[in-house]
Amino acid sequence: MHQFSFLPYFPSTDFDMRVGRLHLLSFWKYKDAYIPDQTLREKLERICQLYVDTKLETLDELTIAVIDGNYSLTPPTDEQRRDIQRYADALNFCSVILNETNRAYTSDNFLLLHQNFTLTEDAIVYTTGSYVRLQNWQPFETAKLIKPSYIQDSIFRYRFDETLLQAFASTIDAHNNDDDYLFMVLEWFRYAYMNVEGFSYPNRVVLLATAYEVFFQLPDFGKTDAFATRLEALLKVDQMNVHDKQHRIIQTGLPIIRKANALGKVKENTIYGWWARAFYDLRSKIVHGSEVVKGDLLNHNDVEHFQIGVKMLQFCFYRLLEDKGHLIYRQSSPEVQAAFPNVNFDKLFKENDLRDIEELIK
Repeated sequence: MHQFSFLPYFPSTDFDMRVGRLHLLSFWKYKDAYIPDQTLREKLERICQLYVDTKLETLDELTIAVIDGNYSLTPPTDEQRRDIQRYADALNFCSVILNETNRAYTSDNFLLLHQNFTLTEDAIVYTTGSYVRLQNWQPFETAKLIKPSYIQDSIFRYRFDETLLQAFASTIDAHNNDDDYLFMVLEWFRYAYMNVEGFSYPNRVVLLATAYEVFFQLPDFGKTDAFATRLEALLKVDQMNVHDKQHRIIQTGLPIIRKANALGKVKENTIYGWWARAFYDLRSKIVHGSEVVKGDLLNHNDVEHFQIGVKMLQFCFYRLLEDKGHLIYRQSSPEVQAAFPNVNFDKLFKENDLRDIEELIK
């Protein structure tokens, strides 16, 4: 028996990338270059031809995921299968966080499937469903696996956060059990960005809030306080510089704002902590059955809490993975390092980009 892992709806038809132990390649473009065994390649072609669009034309975006150089496609170990899923979830996150239009690509574009096959059987066996799993058997000549219409082709050039993806790859390959919870965060994020029919927008807020609960390992009680303070601690708001209109540093440490929370109790937080409180209050309103109107989903600047939450989670992962030693910024040239020995410009520019979120929450 053989098995190959693939993403049938990947948002690119020309993808050939190695990250960590994983190699992602567009099947129809690169199959001859990377799958030298003709019998194996022809079998894969028959299987991949089954995946079609609504016009019954073969999907040219189908992308294979090969781990540890296993181009002979022997069945992977359980650990390898787990790692492939983690790579896919990381790539999903690193792609969707750049999806500012909310129409470029969704988690469905990064659906990962595993297909068992033999070189002699003239049929395909596959499973469908999530809660109720169904096993299907069909001969090749009658099988067609049609791409759902809610998985749209993007009109935008595919892009992803390369620095963050490399950091996730380092985390995956380290196989540190203490980091397992981070991939649960990515899994909840993937659920929040699914485009399947009938999925309500408030549900996405709850799923993203659940991702934050896992990320910060929030306690059973006092979740809102813990969320606000742990977010500020991770982002090191006390070390963030405040600039004037001429970009001169006028203060180190973001200002503390003292005001009442949703229950009328006076709390002290920066703008980051106050956003966290508002976001978690929205989550609580949804799950406790209160009426939620469109205005509840927006902050005081009429920006969606969900979209802010996506950007904020990116910022959190940058901080955390750097602290863990997995995210490494590029070094400047020797001449620049000599002139500015205490400044990493790659890190400085990225932090400035990440802090653009403050324009949305202040």
